[in-house]
Amino acid sequence: MGKGQAPLYIEQVSPDVFVASSAWPGRAHHEARSGVTWVFPHPLDILVSKMRRCAEKDIKAFRLVIERTGHPTEAELIRGLQGVVDMFRPAFDEENPGGDAVANTRYLWQTLFGHDIDVRAEIIAPALAVRRAAYGLEDTGHRAELRRRLEEE
Repeated sequence: MGKGQAPLYIEQVSPDVFVASSAWPGRAHHEARSGVTWVFPHPLDILVSKMRRCAEKDIKAFRLVIERTGHPTEAELIRGLQGVVDMFRPAFDEENPGGDAVANTRYLWQTLFGHDIDVRAEIIAPALAVRRAAYGLEDTGHRAELRRRLEEE
């Protein structure tokens, strides 16, 4: 059932190499058979994991899923990409990043939806705002007040 053995195959990978939202296990389908638990990620998580590479076969995968299911919509894909916002950060020197996720996202949007997307404004900034709020880092004015008091001393 592995790659190269049939047109439809199961890619067996370590969870460490699957770039997906931390919520992906909850969306995945889990199937236990003969003492083995098979984990099938949700199609959205599989698709967003392809954004750094975004090869022609990945574009074909997007088209196939959209053709058969009507999903992901633009809004669903934006939310999915917000869940993997760190994919848009520069890679470490020691990594082989495999591509530019920002440029690939723009290319995919033009290809699938017929128009451009401002990745920073529509994906990155909102995702980071949610993260800042979750960490309690939104600017409530307290930091400025603390800075002012410290400067007075």
